[in-house]
Amino acid sequence: MQLYQNVLHFFLDPTHALLAQIGQEILQNASFRLLCNLAMLIALMLWALNRVRLADFFFLRTLFSLCAFALFFTLFNYATHNPTAFYTQLKELIFYAPNVLTQLVQQSLQASSTAFNTDPTHFNLEFLLNQSFHSLVLLATQAQGHLNNFMAGFVCALVVAQGALLTYTLALTLIVSIELLLWLALAVFVLPLGLFAPKLLWHYAKKCMALAFYQPLILLLAFYNAQILQHLIRTLLPAPTAPTPPLIGAYLTLIVSTLLVLFLLYRVPTFLNSLFATQGGVQDLQAMLSASKNAWLQHSQSALNIPQSSSPSLEQHHTSTHSAQEPLKEPSFQVQTLSTPKVQIHQIKDKHEIV
Repeated sequence: MQLYQNVLHFFLDPTHALLAQIGQEILQNASFRLLCNLAMLIALMLWALNRVRLADFFFLRTLFSLCAFALFFTLFNYATHNPTAFYTQLKELIFYAPNVLTQLVQQSLQASSTAFNTDPTHFNLEFLLNQSFHSLVLLATQAQGHLNNFMAGFVCALVVAQGALLTYTLALTLIVSIELLLWLALAVFVLPLGLFAPKLLWHYAKKCMALAFYQPLILLLAFYNAQILQHLIRTLLPAPTAPTPPLIGAYLTLIVSTLLVLFLLYRVPTFLNSLFATQGGVQDLQAMLSASKNAWLQHSQSALNIPQSSSPSLEQHHTSTHSAQEPLKEPSFQVQTLSTPKVQIHQIKDKHEIV
């Protein structure tokens, strides 16, 4: 019985076929291609109009923006005409660094290949999970004949711990694989939106890289678990006349090691989310949608608003001109006392007239 094939392939094979078919069908849809091309052309015209109105058409940043638009337009049309090649190259680009790290992990495990009595090229997640499952089944089967009730408790605890570890490993692998396939299928929508929101591409790349780096970490932890089982299986299956204390110590060691690997595996998502500054789950999708919405609103406002940079100076010039055209008024003073009526003094040139 192959645990990896019988469990994961039931879910991954139809999911991979469904998402890959959806992505290719969308890219090959003529209406979708026409709509996206029209949207990008309208965005280019609005961008050019905004550059002319702001008088910064011949700046270096404008040249970079134009080159970025040409790159997005070319890449999108390449993806629509060659969807299979596009998804293949995108997957190779995302998994380049994780595959390099996985090869380093596999090369470091070649020194322990004698413990498994197999070819070092078989050090992949599928082989390690199957090896751990078969070792656990062998241990539980062979230990039933010569263990008392006290030792049966240790066997049950070991089976529960290993079962929880294998189940969580399979569940995490399944969730990450499905999520990665889903994000790869969303690349067809990220390309047009990336023209308006460059940060959207950065969020998308970080999310895909974080999901891809699960591969070497889960492989390393699966090797730890398989190595522990293979190393202690000879001690856990002794002859019936063997003393009991070594068995108890071996069971305790294996249980504690299994719980330690389970805790490390539980901390893998937190470590990768902190490393790539992602949140995990649907929150990353919400952040990308919010970034694309804000970028679209910002570009729309910048394309439709009329620059008002010269209005304050014009108002100030108008005010100064208006004040300059007004005639200067002669100063007047009014003096009022208690016993006399009002006395008004007007200054006219060099003479004073008292009224």
